[in-house]
Amino acid sequence: MSAQRMKGLILSILMIVSSQMALIDVNEPVILQENQEILRETSERTSQLADVPNWRIGDRWNYDGYLDVRDFVAGSGVSTNVEFLDGTLDSRVTDIYTMEVEDVSTLVYKVESEGDYQANNVDLSGYTGDLIIEIDTIEIIRASDLASIEQEATIDIDFDYQIFWWTYTIHVAELVVTNEYSPSLENYDFPIAVGEEWETSYSQETTYSGTSDYVDIPDDTSTTNTTSWEVVARGNSGVSYGGCGQSYNITTYNSNGDETGYRWYCPAISNDIKSETTESIGFIAVHELNYYQASTRSQNLDVDI
Repeated sequence: MSAQRMKGLILSILMIVSSQMALIDVNEPVILQENQEILRETSERTSQLADVPNWRIGDRWNYDGYLDVRDFVAGSGVSTNVEFLDGTLDSRVTDIYTMEVEDVSTLVYKVESEGDYQANNVDLSGYTGDLIIEIDTIEIIRASDLASIEQEATIDIDFDYQIFWWTYTIHVAELVVTNEYSPSLENYDFPIAVGEEWETSYSQETTYSGTSDYVDIPDDTSTTNTTSWEVVARGNSGVSYGGCGQSYNITTYNSNGDETGYRWYCPAISNDIKSETTESIGFIAVHELNYYQASTRSQNLDVDI
């Protein structure tokens, strides 16, 4: 492959996947693709509440998902047939400990996630191959309300293509992106009830590191954002899973009041059963629960002798 064609291929890949480097931007609007018939509950507060869950080391949630890049590709100028990157997201609680958060000793969960997404037979810059994105995430979450304190994501981007009988792999980049929130980002407000609304103004420190022969590592950033949430419905999320027929739709809004995503929280699995979010330049990421595996809880028996 000539150096010029290699450069063109790499630039095309980076244009398609570059928003993954910044993770989710909760302040960008998204047109939600939710079936409106699901939203049967009113926006008035109800007496039905969902309290904060009690996670344990070993709790696991596995999701099927995809990244929808159609709208972004349509406006990017990149000539490619890629529309979706299909994959899975597997999240586990790996540790529980205390740490200082805003000068307060705080009990936190450490949650590690592995996301693998792939689009096969992608036509890109004159080559046909497979676009592969692996995202390994470590998130520190406050136990008292599941607020996000910090998140570190390692993103590996590869493109595999074939010439005659030989397969070549371009290692586009391996990047590490860290986000820290102050105060912590409250995606939930327990106990959850339809009609609840809350808002947080926070600073977000983002740092970048990693290696790549094809892309410059972005500069660190510091931003101030305001995000609000509302529990708009209680009912069926559209995902069939035992015990989750009455889940809570929590919709997110930016400072302009634009919807930026939603999540369906299911008390029976102590987490989201479905979520849809947008990224800063047009990606839509959708995940639906495949299975939930609770760690073994110890049982204490009191015996009178």
